[in-house]
Amino acid sequence: MRVVYHAEHLVDAYLVKGLLEGIGIPSFVPGEHLVGAMGELPLLGLVAVSVPDWLEADALAALRGWCEDGTLGGAPDPDADPSAWALA
Repeated sequence: MRVVYHAEHLVDAYLVKGLLEGIGIPSFVPGEHLVGAMGELPLLGLVAVSVPDWLEADALAALRGWCEDGTLGGAPDPDADPSAWALA
């Protein structure tokens, strides 16, 4: 499994998961059950979207395409450099 998107929260992860699955790329949200955990776990960086190794390039290309079109979001600012986006 390869991480293709680092989500800010669970809803963000499931939006990306749905977009990928809509084009036939199976995706998974590892860490989804850790979101409510307390203690030593950090508050951020727990949730990501992963795809099978052989589909990593396709998933990243699709996510970059959506980000450039403005349909996914992912950029903190519309004028931001795409390298600053949350893509893995």
